[in-house]
Amino acid sequence: MSSISGKYSAPFVGAYCASKHALEGMSDSLRRELMLFGIDVIVIGPGYVATPIWDRQEIASTVDQYRDTAYAASLKSFDQNVVEAVKKGHTPEQVARCVVGALVSRKPRARYALVAQRFKNWTLPMWLPERWMDTLMAQAFLKK
Repeated sequence: MSSISGKYSAPFVGAYCASKHALEGMSDSLRRELMLFGIDVIVIGPGYVATPIWDRQEIASTVDQYRDTAYAASLKSFDQNVVEAVKKGHTPEQVARCVVGALVSRKPRARYALVAQRFKNWTLPMWLPERWMDTLMAQAFLKK
């Protein structure tokens, strides 16, 4: 189980993105190694999932912790965007259906990206040059 963050990194969640990038690399390598034995490795990479994890008080305290820094406005904007995106995210049941579908498929894909607004949040970011994505991210989150 990976995340959209295994391929697409956002600001302020670098450690999480790094762990998911590592998981993606390990999964690709393991899938190729285990082909010898007919064992498949499938990556499920959901985007936002509507769960109570985003209701934690820690998020508010993290934003508050940076209120007197250059990152205050950007972090607040990012947090607000995450809260809105989670509301539009997939349910745990939808993620479970994707997992079951991959497990019972005769020819599963190597990777399943379960992303709301797929073109905007997956296809386009995968096609655009990285510097374009940097600019779009900056316009969305970075505030002075």
